[in-house]
Amino acid sequence: MPLAGSRDAATPQVRNSAFVEQISDITTTSTTFVDLGNVSITMVTAGAPCVCFFSCSASNATMNNVITSFRLMVDGVAARGTKFTYNTTGGGTTLTYRTGTLAAGSHIFKIQWSVAAGTGRIRALTQIDEGANLLVEEIDR
Repeated sequence: MPLAGSRDAATPQVRNSAFVEQISDITTTSTTFVDLGNVSITMVTAGAPCVCFFSCSASNATMNNVITSFRLMVDGVAARGTKFTYNTTGGGTTLTYRTGTLAAGSHIFKIQWSVAAGTGRIRALTQIDEGANLLVEEIDR
């Protein structure tokens, strides 16, 4: 066990980090994936893997027991997805994904969403218990 303040050589270290959150209310009726508001990060990496963390709390304005799907896009390619069934009172989901080693340069990480029916909503501005955020960290291995 490492001493306080020391680095365990087996523990990946963060090289670069970026965070974004949806700050306004947003809705979708799309049954195909569309971008989730401003939940997108452009990061210049040094050529290492990235770890992505997404969390979301949402509701459906018009229907109960509806599946809402989310997916992480890395450079325009779907990398990982998650979904949940919620109703007018809401629900939440999370997604964690570690990329392979990315080439040095600029990369785009974004979240997309869709609903099976009804109007999905994230009321980030008007409801304290709804929101969406994405954290991307480049690690040294």
